[in-house]
Amino acid sequence: GEGSLTLSAKCVSSSESLVCDIRFDTHTVDTDSFDPKTQFSVKTNDQEPINPLKVEQEGDGHHRSFSVTFPALTGPFTFRAENLASEPWREITFP
Repeated sequence: GEGSLTLSAKCVSSSESLVCDIRFDTHTVDTDSFDPKTQFSVKTNDQEPINPLKVEQEGDGHHRSFSVTFPALTGPFTFRAENLASEPWREITFP
C-alpha cells in the first residue's frame, strides 16, 4: 500500500523536453518487476497519457531511481506511476 513505498518526483521542463528524477524507497515491496517505460506517464488536462521517450535507472529491489525524459509539455501536468505497490496508480501533480 501507499505507506509501504515512498515515491518522489522532481521534474524540470525545457523547450525540448521534460525530465523527471524519480525515486522509490521501500523496505517491503520488491520493485524489480516494475517497468518504467510502460508504467510511468505524464499528461496535461487535455492530453492522453504520454509514456517516456527515454529512461535511465539505478539500483534495484527496494531502492531505485530513474531519470525519465518525456516530450516537452506546456502548463500544469500530472506524473503517474501505474501498478505500484499493489495500487492501481499513484499521481503527483505539478503546477
